[in-house]
Amino acid sequence: MSTSSPKYLISFDLDGTLLNDKKTISFRTKRYIKKLISQGHIITFSSGRSYRNLEKYAKELGITTPLIMNNGALIYNEALDEEKIIHSIDLEALKKATKLILPYIDSYLCETYDSLYYDDEKYFNFVFFNLEKTFLFKGDEDIIDQVNSEALCFVARIKEGCTKEQIEPIIKQFNDKVDYRFWWGDHYFEIVPKGVSKAHSIAIVAEKYKIPKENIIVFGDAENDIEMLQSFQHSFLMKNGHEKLRPYAKYITKKDNNHNGIVQALKSFFRTHK
Repeated sequence: MSTSSPKYLISFDLDGTLLNDKKTISFRTKRYIKKLISQGHIITFSSGRSYRNLEKYAKELGITTPLIMNNGALIYNEALDEEKIIHSIDLEALKKATKLILPYIDSYLCETYDSLYYDDEKYFNFVFFNLEKTFLFKGDEDIIDQVNSEALCFVARIKEGCTKEQIEPIIKQFNDKVDYRFWWGDHYFEIVPKGVSKAHSIAIVAEKYKIPKENIIVFGDAENDIEMLQSFQHSFLMKNGHEKLRPYAKYITKKDNNHNGIVQALKSFFRTHK
């Protein structure tokens, strides 16, 4: 790639995309991303994970640009001397909605930048790691009342015998204040900040680096990637991604997350976009 080639902002989801099933970045993928950084491209993550759960991957790759976390609710990288950009969930609406959905859920958690509030950890093993800098608050079903700062993430598990159709009308009462998403194939749903998504925050990072929309490339594999895949013309769904996402993506990688799918896709892309 010549020095006059256009620069791109390239954003990766982590689980099922940049990470293989062992939750690591392959040597080949790591080497290629470092090469892209050296060429001047802006590399970032756009993940549902919190900062504590992706910071190590950014350091591993040498990424010093803003990272997009909590499905767009937080933009931050400790490597930058910049304030966090936080899009928090409307706390009053969240607390009211939580009280109303309690009969239909087994458990829930709510996360801020540095704190985790939960009533029962057994359903949420996927968030309880790298907790060194995190304050944990465990309580009963009223633990939501203790949340008094920016809520970035709210996830609940639907009780056996209960359905999405029972819960959705309750959350819709607060649709002017919050958005929500049910997870495909899982007994979980989340309440998220109104109007905020990975796509929304990718656009913020692109503006910071003066990257035009047509020079944004995104990769994803799951339902929280829908807005991102449909918002940018250079969007890649991983080969291992959910079938329901195919209509939203421009491209589908020829290889999956366990076989350096993003490397093959980007090399092919850059051969035709010089």
